[in-house]
Amino acid sequence: MLKIATAAPQADSAAELTVQKKRLKESCQNFEAIMMSNLLKEMRQNPLSCESTDQGREIYQGMMDESVAGTLSLKGDMGLGESLYRQLVPLMESKVK
Repeated sequence: MLKIATAAPQADSAAELTVQKKRLKESCQNFEAIMMSNLLKEMRQNPLSCESTDQGREIYQGMMDESVAGTLSLKGDMGLGESLYRQLVPLMESKVK
């Protein structure tokens, strides 16, 4: 399951900044995974599909979408998480100075 990190307090030292950067990176990857999961879910909803859908199949497809989305976000192929991380790190560093 995806974990959502909470906002961390302001960093006072270089070691704390490193820890916060790691947490930020994980949060950005998790955000990308959530976005990818929603994208995959929406792509599956085809109004022209004549396949019958049962609850078991929907649950399995949802789990598969989350797994694929998590893998994609860890690999960083989409770049959403990395882009978000690059935009947020300078804000975090400016609060330390």
